[in-house]
Amino acid sequence: MDSAQLLTVLSGGTVGLVSLGRHHPAGDMARAEVFGTGGTARCDFLDPAGGERAQLAALLAQAEDFAVLAGGGSGTGAAAADAVAPLEAAERASAAILALAAAG
Repeated sequence: MDSAQLLTVLSGGTVGLVSLGRHHPAGDMARAEVFGTGGTARCDFLDPAGGERAQLAALLAQAEDFAVLAGGGSGTGAAAADAVAPLEAAERASAAILALAAAG
């Protein structure tokens, strides 16, 4: 299984852990879990039982929106600007990893 983990400090000082896996034998899945002194919470937003169906539906919606845009219409999906924040976060994570490697 290919996987990666990222330890991060959020803006309020809380430590977060992001764990990503490329292959999940039970099927596609995605969830968010929060653990804290006040309790825990879990949100499954892509369940293995319907993961493939959800992925295919998302791909179909993207293709349909692309066809509208290619035809000169106005799309309803994400725009290029929606990619800026995650790209900046990935660049900060990369810089932090490089800084740790250089310090260690």
